[in-house]
Amino acid sequence: YCAFFRLYRRHAPPLLRCLLHRHLPVVRLAALAAMRATYRGAVPIAFITDQLCFADDDETAGFLAANGVASSSPDVPFTAQPPAAPGK
Repeated sequence: YCAFFRLYRRHAPPLLRCLLHRHLPVVRLAALAAMRATYRGAVPIAFITDQLCFADDDETAGFLAANGVASSSPDVPFTAQPPAAPGK
């Protein structure tokens, strides 16, 4: 996911960004699963916002809440459980 978001953030021309924008939710969900498998403990929400190219921390918090990751502080607790499937 790092390479995808590096391309999206730094190297993609505007038209390509528009095309990639359609795939952001799927890639973000896969990246969230990778983060949850890799990181343990609390991860700053600002780090997730930056890594997954969200506009702000509120957008990140909404995405996390929609995918079963509770975050009531500036840090996101990651455990060994995978994120909930969308729509469940």
